[in-house]
Amino acid sequence: RNELWISEGRTLGEKSFLIIENGVLTGFGFYELYHQIKSWDKIQKLKIEILFEPKLLENYLKLALLKNYFEIIPLPKAN
Repeated sequence: RNELWISEGRTLGEKSFLIIENGVLTGFGFYELYHQIKSWDKIQKLKIEILFEPKLLENYLKLALLKNYFEIIPLPKAN
């Protein structure tokens, strides 16, 4: 699974995203305009690395997914 999980951001007009690569949470970030996440290069510029074991979040993410807190879109292919 290579996906972006999109949700609400920190402020009005901002969105947040989680990067799922090969089924593992690898990073997150924030954006305001959709075109900012249309390419892998742009996502990499916005990406904040996960500095802890993503397994700790697994149950929280599953619950949020079941409650439809995220919009899921395919991760753009790297150039």
